[in-house]
Amino acid sequence: MSLLAPWARGPGRLLRCQRALLASGVCRRGAAGAGQPPPDQQFTVCRQQDGIRTIILNNPKKRNALSLRMLKSLQNDILHDAESKDLRVIIISAEGPVFSSGHDLKELTEQQGQDYHAEVFQTCAEVMMLIQKHPVPIIAKVNGLATAAGCQLVASCDIALASEKSHFATPGVNIGLFCSTPAVALGRAVPKKEHHYKMDLYMNTILQFLEEN
Repeated sequence: MSLLAPWARGPGRLLRCQRALLASGVCRRGAAGAGQPPPDQQFTVCRQQDGIRTIILNNPKKRNALSLRMLKSLQNDILHDAESKDLRVIIISAEGPVFSSGHDLKELTEQQGQDYHAEVFQTCAEVMMLIQKHPVPIIAKVNGLATAAGCQLVASCDIALASEKSHFATPGVNIGLFCSTPAVALGRAVPKKEHHYKMDLYMNTILQFLEEN
Protein backbone atom coordinates (compact mmCIF):
# COMPACT_ATOMS: atom_id res chain seq x y z
CA MET A 1 0.00 0.00 0.00
CA SER A 2 1.47 3.32 -1.05
CA LEU A 3 0.60 6.35 1.04
CA LEU A 4 1.93 9.41 -0.77
CA ALA A 5 1.87 13.00 0.44
CA PRO A 6 1.44 15.19 -2.67
CA TRP A 7 1.70 18.49 -0.81
CA ALA A 8 5.03 17.84 0.95
CA ARG A 9 7.51 20.72 0.87
CA GLY A 10 11.13 20.81 -0.22
CA PRO A 11 14.34 20.91 1.85
CA GLY A 12 14.34 24.67 2.37
CA ARG A 13 10.96 24.65 4.10
CA LEU A 14 12.09 21.78 6.35
CA LEU A 15 15.26 23.62 7.34
CA ARG A 16 13.26 26.68 8.40
CA CYS A 17 10.93 24.44 10.37
CA GLN A 18 13.90 22.70 11.99
CA ARG A 19 15.46 25.98 13.08
CA ALA A 20 12.16 27.19 14.52
CA LEU A 21 11.70 23.99 16.51
CA LEU A 22 15.24 24.09 17.88
CA ALA A 23 14.88 27.75 18.81
CA SER A 24 11.63 27.06 20.66
CA GLY A 25 13.15 24.17 22.58
CA VAL A 26 10.55 21.71 21.28
CA CYS A 27 13.22 19.15 20.35
CA ARG A 28 14.79 19.04 23.80
CA ARG A 29 13.81 16.05 25.91
CA GLY A 30 12.14 17.11 29.11
CA ALA A 31 12.38 15.52 32.54
CA ALA A 32 9.95 12.77 33.48
CA GLY A 33 6.78 13.93 35.19
CA ALA A 34 4.57 12.17 37.70
CA GLY A 35 4.00 8.58 36.70
CA GLN A 36 6.40 8.88 33.78
CA PRO A 37 9.20 6.42 32.85
CA PRO A 38 12.75 7.12 34.09
CA PRO A 39 14.55 9.95 32.23
CA ASP A 40 17.24 7.59 30.87
CA GLN A 41 14.76 5.39 28.99
CA GLN A 42 15.47 5.27 25.26
CA PHE A 43 12.09 5.71 23.58
CA THR A 44 13.42 5.37 20.04
CA VAL A 45 16.45 3.59 18.61
CA CYS A 46 17.99 5.31 15.61
CA ARG A 47 20.49 3.67 13.25
CA GLN A 48 21.84 4.74 9.86
CA GLN A 49 23.80 2.79 7.27
CA ASP A 50 24.32 3.30 3.54
CA GLY A 51 21.94 6.25 3.49
CA ILE A 52 19.10 4.34 5.17
CA ARG A 53 18.04 5.62 8.59
CA THR A 54 15.94 3.26 10.70
CA ILE A 55 13.97 4.67 13.63
CA ILE A 56 12.49 2.04 15.95
CA LEU A 57 9.73 2.91 18.44
CA ASN A 58 11.11 1.30 21.57
CA ASN A 59 8.52 1.18 24.35
CA PRO A 60 6.70 -2.15 23.76
CA LYS A 61 5.57 -2.41 27.41
CA LYS A 62 3.41 0.69 26.77
CA ARG A 63 2.38 -0.54 23.30
CA ASN A 64 4.67 2.13 21.83
CA ALA A 65 2.19 4.80 22.85
CA LEU A 66 2.95 8.25 21.48
CA SER A 67 3.68 9.87 24.80
CA LEU A 68 5.22 13.33 24.84
CA ARG A 69 8.70 11.87 25.34
CA MET A 70 8.18 9.30 22.58
CA LEU A 71 7.04 12.07 20.20
CA LYS A 72 10.01 14.30 21.04
CA SER A 73 12.45 11.42 20.63
CA LEU A 74 10.92 10.60 17.24
CA GLN A 75 11.02 14.28 16.31
CA ASN A 76 14.72 14.54 17.15
CA ASP A 77 15.55 11.43 15.12
CA ILE A 78 13.68 12.76 12.07
CA LEU A 79 15.31 16.21 12.33
CA HIS A 80 18.85 14.90 12.87
CA ASP A 81 20.98 15.79 9.81
CA ALA A 82 17.79 16.18 7.81
CA GLU A 83 19.62 18.07 5.05
CA SER A 84 22.50 15.58 4.78
CA LYS A 85 23.20 14.41 1.23
CA ASP A 86 24.08 11.00 2.67
CA LEU A 87 20.53 10.48 3.90
CA ARG A 88 18.37 8.76 1.26
CA VAL A 89 15.41 7.25 3.11
CA ILE A 90 13.97 6.97 6.63
CA ILE A 91 12.17 3.85 7.88
CA ILE A 92 9.99 3.95 11.00
CA SER A 93 9.32 0.58 12.63
CA ALA A 94 8.51 -0.63 16.14
CA GLU A 95 9.63 -3.12 18.76
CA GLY A 96 7.01 -5.65 19.86
CA PRO A 97 3.61 -6.76 18.51
CA VAL A 98 2.09 -3.25 18.49
CA PHE A 99 3.40 -0.60 16.09
CA SER A 100 1.72 2.13 18.14
CA SER A 101 -1.50 2.34 20.12
CA GLY A 102 -1.73 6.12 19.73
CA HIS A 103 -1.56 8.71 22.47
CA ASP A 104 -0.72 7.64 26.02
CA LEU A 105 -4.08 8.22 27.69
CA LYS A 106 -2.46 8.22 31.14
CA GLU A 107 -0.82 11.50 30.14
CA LEU A 108 -4.13 13.07 29.17
CA THR A 109 -5.57 13.28 32.65
CA GLU A 110 -6.71 16.17 34.80
CA GLN A 111 -3.60 15.74 36.93
CA GLN A 112 -1.31 16.73 34.03
CA GLY A 113 -3.27 19.86 33.23
CA GLN A 114 -4.42 21.63 30.08
CA ASP A 115 -1.03 23.11 29.17
CA TYR A 116 0.57 19.66 29.17
CA HIS A 117 -2.25 18.28 27.02
CA ALA A 118 -1.78 21.13 24.55
CA GLU A 119 1.96 20.40 24.33
CA VAL A 120 1.27 16.71 23.60
CA PHE A 121 -1.10 17.46 20.72
CA GLN A 122 1.05 20.30 19.38
CA THR A 123 4.16 18.10 19.34
CA CYS A 124 2.20 15.31 17.65
CA ALA A 125 1.04 17.70 14.93
CA GLU A 126 4.61 18.94 14.42
CA VAL A 127 5.93 15.38 14.03
CA MET A 128 3.29 14.54 11.41
CA MET A 129 4.08 17.75 9.51
CA LEU A 130 7.82 17.06 9.65
CA ILE A 131 7.26 13.66 8.09
CA GLN A 132 5.30 15.15 5.22
CA LYS A 133 7.79 18.00 4.64
CA HIS A 134 10.94 15.89 4.86
CA PRO A 135 13.08 15.98 1.69
CA VAL A 136 13.58 12.18 1.61
CA PRO A 137 10.92 9.44 1.57
CA ILE A 138 9.76 8.20 4.96
CA ILE A 139 8.48 4.62 5.12
CA ALA A 140 6.33 3.09 7.87
CA LYS A 141 7.28 -0.58 8.31
CA VAL A 142 4.32 -2.05 10.20
CA ASN A 143 4.24 -5.52 11.73
CA GLY A 144 1.40 -5.29 14.22
CA LEU A 145 -1.41 -3.09 15.47
CA ALA A 146 -1.57 0.64 14.66
CA THR A 147 -4.46 2.58 16.18
CA ALA A 148 -5.53 6.20 16.68
CA ALA A 149 -2.49 8.52 16.46
CA GLY A 150 -0.39 5.44 15.68
CA CYS A 151 -2.54 4.92 12.59
CA GLN A 152 -2.11 8.62 11.83
CA LEU A 153 1.67 8.16 12.00
CA VAL A 154 1.50 5.39 9.40
CA ALA A 155 -0.80 7.39 7.13
CA SER A 156 1.47 10.45 7.35
CA CYS A 157 4.43 8.53 5.92
CA ASP A 158 5.06 8.48 2.17
CA ILE A 159 4.83 4.68 1.98
CA ALA A 160 3.44 2.03 4.35
CA LEU A 161 4.74 -1.53 4.26
CA ALA A 162 2.40 -3.75 6.27
CA SER A 163 2.75 -7.45 7.06
CA GLU A 164 -0.17 -9.87 7.36
CA LYS A 165 0.02 -9.37 11.14
CA SER A 166 -0.84 -5.70 10.79
CA HIS A 167 -4.19 -4.20 11.72
CA PHE A 168 -5.35 -0.58 11.65
CA ALA A 169 -8.10 1.30 13.50
CA THR A 170 -8.90 4.93 14.21
CA PRO A 171 -10.13 4.46 17.81
CA GLY A 172 -7.39 3.37 20.21
CA VAL A 173 -9.79 2.22 22.93
CA ASN A 174 -13.03 0.26 22.80
CA ILE A 175 -15.25 2.62 24.81
CA GLY A 176 -17.39 4.03 22.02
CA LEU A 177 -15.27 7.11 21.32
CA PHE A 178 -14.17 8.17 17.84
CA CYS A 179 -10.57 9.36 17.51
CA SER A 180 -10.56 12.35 15.17
CA THR A 181 -6.81 13.06 15.02
CA PRO A 182 -6.03 10.57 12.19
CA ALA A 183 -8.87 11.87 10.00
CA VAL A 184 -6.85 14.33 7.88
CA ALA A 185 -3.90 11.97 7.34
CA LEU A 186 -6.20 9.07 6.46
CA GLY A 187 -8.28 11.27 4.17
CA ARG A 188 -5.14 12.11 2.20
CA ALA A 189 -3.67 8.61 2.26
CA VAL A 190 -6.58 6.34 1.37
CA PRO A 191 -7.46 7.81 -2.07
CA LYS A 192 -5.14 7.21 -5.00
CA LYS A 193 -2.28 9.71 -4.88
CA GLU A 194 -0.50 11.56 -7.66
CA HIS A 195 3.14 10.72 -8.32
CA HIS A 196 5.54 12.33 -5.88
CA TYR A 197 8.92 13.92 -6.59
CA LYS A 198 10.49 12.20 -3.57
CA MET A 199 9.65 8.83 -5.08
CA ASP A 200 11.44 9.70 -8.33
CA LEU A 201 14.47 11.05 -6.51
CA TYR A 202 15.12 8.05 -4.30
CA MET A 203 13.23 5.16 -5.90
CA ASN A 204 16.37 3.10 -6.54
CA THR A 205 17.27 3.16 -2.85
CA ILE A 206 13.73 2.20 -1.87
CA LEU A 207 13.59 -0.68 -4.34
CA GLN A 208 16.96 -1.97 -3.17
CA PHE A 209 15.79 -1.89 0.43
CA LEU A 210 12.60 -3.76 -0.42
CA GLU A 211 14.56 -6.46 -2.26
CA GLU A 212 16.95 -6.96 0.66
CA ASN A 213 14.23 -7.00 3.35
